[in-house]
Amino acid sequence: VYKRQGYYGYTIMDMCNGVVIDSLHDSVYVKLNRPTAAFTWDNSCENEVLKTQDSSYAFYGAPIANQFWDFNNDGFYEQNGPIATHIYQDTGSYIVHLSMQDSTGCFDTISKTIVNFPKPVAAFNHVNACVFDSISFTDQSTVVNVSGVLSSVNSWLWLFGDGDSSTSQNPTHAFDTAGSQQVTLLIATDKGCVDTVTNSSPIVSYPLPDVSFSNLNACFLDSNSFSDQTTIPSVSGLSFTKTAWKWEFGNGDTANTANAQYAFPSPVSYTHLRAHETSLHLVCRLLLEK
Repeated sequence: VYKRQGYYGYTIMDMCNGVVIDSLHDSVYVKLNRPTAAFTWDNSCENEVLKTQDSSYAFYGAPIANQFWDFNNDGFYEQNGPIATHIYQDTGSYIVHLSMQDSTGCFDTISKTIVNFPKPVAAFNHVNACVFDSISFTDQSTVVNVSGVLSSVNSWLWLFGDGDSSTSQNPTHAFDTAGSQQVTLLIATDKGCVDTVTNSSPIVSYPLPDVSFSNLNACFLDSNSFSDQTTIPSVSGLSFTKTAWKWEFGNGDTANTANAQYAFPSPVSYTHLRAHETSLHLVCRLLLEK
């Protein structure tokens, strides 16, 4: 038994009836410490690339010559080299084996259990609003956990398509242009698994009506005729119709028809028209005063 590392000589002798008839002298280098196999990996997510990297070392400074990887726990090495990749399609725990060899031919093997975490599914809903009004966005992302493999969504990034963003779970945002909007939600779990979705359902900032009306002046106490001339611009291929009107004659009297008749009780008055544009239970209002 050698107690120190180094070169040791040896002799092989060929003897016959106790007489040396031939001999061979040589030396061998004795290493007292085997190399140590080790490897690291990034968090693994289902159906995504797992990356492993050799971090083995030898006490005596010999370089690592070979690395062999077994990802299927079946005794067969599928890959070799200092870096290897593999995809586990299902969530769960998997055993990965690394067998390494240094430049002097010594081996070591290590096995580690790697957890393949579930990938989240990004989703959200929203409530449309008029242009310049805030639209509410609600995160509905999910993670399907299995026994012993738990994770949760803990990071959100909303991209609103107009240069603004938010890291809140459930933000609000007002668009300053009417029409269809493109919103993207990026999520990540506490284990580093990610997903993204753009526009779970159509997002629309509804246009404001361009309120206008005409009237035929009349004498004091005679009936005045008011005609609605409000228009609503079409945006993103969507058209809108007027569904409600409210005339305010400045003295508490009102009317709710598209066109109104009214006799003012005094010579001076103001008339207000509120034109309502409704789509998907949304009311956009603009006030015109004459």
